[in-house]
Amino acid sequence: MLYDMATNTLGKELVQNKIKKEKLLKYLKCDEVEKKTYVLLKLVLNDKTPFNVPSMSEIPSMLERVERELSNIIAKQRVENNIHEKVEKVLIENQYKYIDEMKLSILKKQRGPENAKTLKKYACLEKMDTIKLSKSMMELLRPSKLDEIVGQDMAIKALISKISSPYPQHVILYGPPGVGKTSAARLALEVARKLKYTPFKDDAPFVEVDGATLRWDPNEITNPLLG
Repeated sequence: MLYDMATNTLGKELVQNKIKKEKLLKYLKCDEVEKKTYVLLKLVLNDKTPFNVPSMSEIPSMLERVERELSNIIAKQRVENNIHEKVEKVLIENQYKYIDEMKLSILKKQRGPENAKTLKKYACLEKMDTIKLSKSMMELLRPSKLDEIVGQDMAIKALISKISSPYPQHVILYGPPGVGKTSAARLALEVARKLKYTPFKDDAPFVEVDGATLRWDPNEITNPLLG
């Protein structure tokens, strides 16, 4: 029983290596209690002082030493396992925090020394990051009045006449990119919204879509509002 406990506690591989190294196999295979006790003493006790095969009278005290040593080893292993479990749990819970701290430490080592001037410059850069354009360049340059669209007077008048009625018609504007087709349509809608007899309310939205996207959706192509 004690031999099995020693094997489970110390590990089967360690016990086998020690039996081979100390040449204990012949003692283990015999039926004499004294020699089997001697094997346990050599396996469990790490005394540097050599001892001989105990006598029958010495066996009880020797077995008590073996039991006490095995108890100490088992208790130590349990404490170590408990500590390892706690450490692993803490590592799992704080791994991202540790990684961030390590990254910050590496960055601090790689960058130059900070002073009042660099900190002030950093504050200015952070402030500049918060500055954003309220409008895009296209919105700023887009015509806001009909007279700002040059060379399209007749086309604009025809467009307004088509949509400024109780029953506005479908209109197709065609021409090369950048001549003001979308701007003209948007401004014509603003004129139509101001007229009481048109179906366009003051908050009627101007729907703008990408034709290259619509061509792959048959449902949108046949939509009378967008097609």
